[in-house]
Amino acid sequence: MNLHEMAQNIDLEWEEFLEMMELFLETAFSDLFSLQEALDHGKAEEAARASHSIKGACLNLGLEELSALAASIEAKARSNSLEGYRETVERIREELLKIEDTLPGC
Repeated sequence: MNLHEMAQNIDLEWEEFLEMMELFLETAFSDLFSLQEALDHGKAEEAARASHSIKGACLNLGLEELSALAASIEAKARSNSLEGYRETVERIREELLKIEDTLPGC
């Protein structure tokens, strides 16, 4: 993952990009927690909302693969199917941790 390229792709100065990424990670981890809680408690609407938030934020940053993972959970939740999500949630968590590890100062 080339962070400088990501910053250029969304037309941000480096410092602005770093601030935005920190905010993104904070929000994404919070949304991921909400998603996990909703899925664990069978709350499809809440799961759809949390996964939609993750999907959109990732898409705005050009993180298409991560966005697609969240979209797959959103689609399942919107159809009220909450089975078979654990692996996908874990993949999202792992990808967010990778992003966090690549950011300077995190």
